[in-house]
Amino acid sequence: MSTGIPSLSSGTMESAAPLPPASADHEVIVISDDEGESSSEDAPWIPLLPWPDVAEKLLLLAKHRELRVDQQAVAALLQDAGLPASADVNRALRLACEKLVDLLAFSRGHDRRYQANKDLVWVLCEVLSLVRRRSSRQRATEQVKMEPGVRGQQAVLRELRQMMEKWRLMVEECSRTNIGRERALNDTIAHLEIIIEACSEEVGQLQEDKQEYEFVMDTAAEEWAKVMECCRSRLEPECIEETERTWRIFDETFRLTADVQKHFEGSKRSRNALVRQAQEADLRRVFFRAAQTLTFTIAQLMDCRAQEQQQQMTRTPEELLNSLGSDMLIYLNTFCEGLRTVCGNVFEERRGIAAASPEDEHQRELLSFSKNFEAFWLVHRNWLPPAVLDMTIKRFETVTEDNGRPGCPVTAAVARVCANLRSGLSLQ
Repeated sequence: MSTGIPSLSSGTMESAAPLPPASADHEVIVISDDEGESSSEDAPWIPLLPWPDVAEKLLLLAKHRELRVDQQAVAALLQDAGLPASADVNRALRLACEKLVDLLAFSRGHDRRYQANKDLVWVLCEVLSLVRRRSSRQRATEQVKMEPGVRGQQAVLRELRQMMEKWRLMVEECSRTNIGRERALNDTIAHLEIIIEACSEEVGQLQEDKQEYEFVMDTAAEEWAKVMECCRSRLEPECIEETERTWRIFDETFRLTADVQKHFEGSKRSRNALVRQAQEADLRRVFFRAAQTLTFTIAQLMDCRAQEQQQQMTRTPEELLNSLGSDMLIYLNTFCEGLRTVCGNVFEERRGIAAASPEDEHQRELLSFSKNFEAFWLVHRNWLPPAVLDMTIKRFETVTEDNGRPGCPVTAAVARVCANLRSGLSLQ
């Protein structure tokens, strides 16, 4: 592989580090594995690639064709992420990445649109989460009860991560049930279908609007031609050279049609903008169609694994789903109190080379938490009950309204999560 192309297996991103131990000053509730499988009791814990790292490597895959055509590199990425490295999934994922890079290339130079299209990589992560496997052995997860009083933000960030890790393991349990699996799959397919239809409708509407501007341009051109003919008729009798007459005709026409020309140019700019919007909307439609193809490919694998995994369950699907929803609602207030504590941090941009300070380290931790916070909710939203999502949106919005500040990475992440959750909930 060319040395100028990054490797999907290179250590450019942080690995999933173990959770730090809880402080002795806090009440700790230990959540252990409910399966009780004796065969895996002594098996080593195999960490899976965190979703933020999966998203970054999918972007590398999209941007570098050399990586996309390297089937071993793609298979290694799927394996590291705990995903089935079948030929069908490999092919469908590469196709989706190709459509994503087409969209990114089209929007390059337009920062806001480029970032919005870049964030579509989370759609692929959401689809891939449907078949993400369990680790060989799950770690005991600590749920720390936050106590009142002023405490360090580092401890709060640790506790927030622990709660999300606990919920992630519960989602993982639900993913092994037919009910949880089918509901998440159906919601994902329905979500993608609605977006594809919306993109098609947007393209159609933009085409109609474009035709209206083209009609205005044609009308302006006809008016310009009429004025030019009048100028020619008026100057025809004069005894002047043909070249001079031609220049005078054009000069008179341009002078008398200043408003017409302005109207024509304005309509032309609007028409060209609509053409570009329609092209981007169509590229989005093609990308979401490729994501849907990936979903259907994954659905076949889910059907093959469903019976085997269902037989290993020690709790009914209804019990697991109810347990997940109840636990999230019980600890949602605690989680939001932690968010309030870490919201409102605004960091100034630092230039030049300087030694790392505690403030720099704290900023890195907040940025890392923001990325993982956003990944958790965007990847797992279709696994969560609608009632939980609705309550989560309301609580998160209250956090940003009361404690959020512009320029705070946590505030921005919470706001983006609220917008995405509300968008997805409206489609259910």
